[in-house]
Amino acid sequence: GEEDRAACHELADRMAAGADSTDWHEWADDRSPLVCQPVRWARELRPEWIALEEVPAVLGLWEHMARIFRAWGYSVWVGTLLAADYGVPQTRTRAILMASRVRTVTPPEPTHAEHPEGVDMFGGGQREKWVSMADALGWPAGDTVRPSRGQGMIERYGERPDHPAGGPAPTIIGKSRSWERISERPPTIEGVTGEGQFRPDGIRITPQEAGVLQSFPADYPWG
Repeated sequence: GEEDRAACHELADRMAAGADSTDWHEWADDRSPLVCQPVRWARELRPEWIALEEVPAVLGLWEHMARIFRAWGYSVWVGTLLAADYGVPQTRTRAILMASRVRTVTPPEPTHAEHPEGVDMFGGGQREKWVSMADALGWPAGDTVRPSRGQGMIERYGERPDHPAGGPAPTIIGKSRSWERISERPPTIEGVTGEGQFRPDGIRITPQEAGVLQSFPADYPWG
């Protein structure tokens, strides 16, 4: 969608004015216009609240939409939030737009921090430490994870091959099952097959483990 960035901004204005067609432009990616559909929904439905979430690169479009929503009487907050600051064992940063036509909108107060602050004299200001992969999955803190088969799975840390389990996970994306867990000591695995099968270079992270790192319950019924 990067090649369609300018067209998406124009489409947001067109939809705000009531023109929903997308055939006025030759799109580099046919899916690009979908990111503007919330403008049409808000125009037609006037919901009490709106929440949009996307990768950080979309922040500029969210700011554009915020101007449209404010013109319609919404209170709007736009910015980026880090999942680890809210107790999710993952350093996922995302662009967020929150809007309401019935109350003043403010961003949620973080509950966790990489380096927690102490309690102030009034008993406030205390945050918990980021939840680590080791804490979430019951791993030894000395374990690490890395992309397997040379695939670039680590979004936040770029080309760094390994990531310590003593901190939150890197951003989980669709191919996260290609991650491997690397233990400090050889594990003992009995009767484990499929996604958790032992490999000479590590243990494949299972879909259930990837789900836990995104704050899903361990027994969530995937599939």
